[in-house]
Amino acid sequence: MKRKYLINFLDTHTAPVFKPGLFFIALCSSLLFLLFSCTTLHTTGISENLPSEITWEQIAPGISEYNFSDKELRIEYHAVRIELNTPGLAVKCIPQEAGWQKAQSVKAFADKEAAVVAVNTAPFRQKQKYMPFSKVMPVGIIMNGGKIVSEPDPRYCALVLSRTDGGHFAASIIDSQTDTMPEKAEYAFGGFWTILRNGEIKKFRQIKDVRTAAGTAENGNVLILMAGKNFTYEECAQIFIALGADTAMQFDGGSSSSLVIKKRNILKQPYIRKTAAAACFSIIQD
Repeated sequence: MKRKYLINFLDTHTAPVFKPGLFFIALCSSLLFLLFSCTTLHTTGISENLPSEITWEQIAPGISEYNFSDKELRIEYHAVRIELNTPGLAVKCIPQEAGWQKAQSVKAFADKEAAVVAVNTAPFRQKQKYMPFSKVMPVGIIMNGGKIVSEPDPRYCALVLSRTDGGHFAASIIDSQTDTMPEKAEYAFGGFWTILRNGEIKKFRQIKDVRTAAGTAENGNVLILMAGKNFTYEECAQIFIALGADTAMQFDGGSSSSLVIKKRNILKQPYIRKTAAAACFSIIQD
């Protein structure tokens, strides 16, 4: 968790405090980093390398996937498009109750619920930091079936699924978890920050990592989930624009990133952490 929260701290809008006495040390450290690090802190201009046309492959009624990789840029991402007005679409999430609970893998959760798609959502903390089997608790809001089981954190954004008058789901993203919820909200999944709002990319520090994110399109009637490797927040926003989204946000990333599609964890990592918060989507047919 320590490394993950350090990365998330660096991704904030806050600029570093300048200390003249440490300038020479900082300069030397920066030069060594640029010489020997295998990752970069500047953008790679991936918008120029994104496909001009997206071909979605249907994997279930109302649910499609798209996969992209570029070995030269050393990037890959996987996306799922969910049409929220699809008949029989069902949503479930963890945790289902408040308090400290045992961590779960997203894949185990997806298998249990026979889900078409499942994704990790909110960041979390451990009850005992250095104990591998310690209980966990989400940081930020989780609303499950209209019931809040994890309290909102005003620093962070959230994805909200609410019911329309027609009875299907609609998705929206609020910039702060203490913002007014949409009417008939049933599910809310906390994350970190909004990266794209009405087609405008938000500015963040250019730090690459494994990312999990969500976006909305077509007036909230479409939800897009994405997981990928070696991206900054702004590059994720560029990807969402290419995927047709107008607004997008970040979930927990790094080793917590997990996107399960039809029982397969699509994003390969050496180590995938169990999590405190996840959401899954299924199609229930009569």
